[in-house]
Amino acid sequence: MEKFIYIPVAVHGNQMVSATNVMFIYEDGIGATQTVIYYVNGGTVVLTHEADSSYIVMNAIQDAIKAALQTSWTNVAPVTVSINLEFTEISNALPA
Repeated sequence: MEKFIYIPVAVHGNQMVSATNVMFIYEDGIGATQTVIYYVNGGTVVLTHEADSSYIVMNAIQDAIKAALQTSWTNVAPVTVSINLEFTEISNALPA
C-alpha cells in the first residue's frame, strides 16, 4: 500500500510526498538549504528550506516517514512534517 506524508510549503500549502520505497534522504551538511529524498526507482523530491543548522529537516522527514509506514493500510497520508524551519520550494511532489 502506498503511503504519503504532507510537507507544508510556504506558498504552495501542504504537498504530498511518497513515503514508500525511499532509498535515502540526503542533506548537504550543516547549514544546508536543500534536502533530497531519493527513491529506489531513481526518482527524487528536492526540498528547499531555511538554513538547517543540525539536520533538523532530514530527521523530521525520516521520523514522518517512519510514523506513516507504521499506520494502518487504510490511513494513506497520516503524517505532516512539523519543524520550526520554513519550506520555501518543493519539486516533484503531488499537490494535496
